[in-house]
Amino acid sequence: RDTRITSSHLKRNPLNPSEGKPIPTTYQNDQWDAMFGRLVEFKALHGHSMVPQNYTGDRQLELWVNAQCENWKDLFPEQLRRLEQLGFSWIPITNPSETWDAMFDRLVKYRLAHGN
Repeated sequence: RDTRITSSHLKRNPLNPSEGKPIPTTYQNDQWDAMFGRLVEFKALHGHSMVPQNYTGDRQLELWVNAQCENWKDLFPEQLRRLEQLGFSWIPITNPSETWDAMFDRLVKYRLAHGN
């Protein structure tokens, strides 16, 4: 089976159509799915999907989560949807001991500064 991506598999980036960056319309990535499964397990254990930077419990998961945040424009729409449904945090947590109140304070400051 030929697995090369051809121009018939590409479309404009749905996140930024004016960018004109062609992306595949479908994905099949067992490694991404496996890491997503580990994130689902993390959420079941911790009650959230905010894997902190420098997380010693699963360094590979921590690196994968950071890569999703940094490279979100390269994700397929289906991957974005799955992460969003899981409650994925697109802002990395740099301090694992940061409390809910501290995060809420950060949110309030962001909203005041940016209006959304």
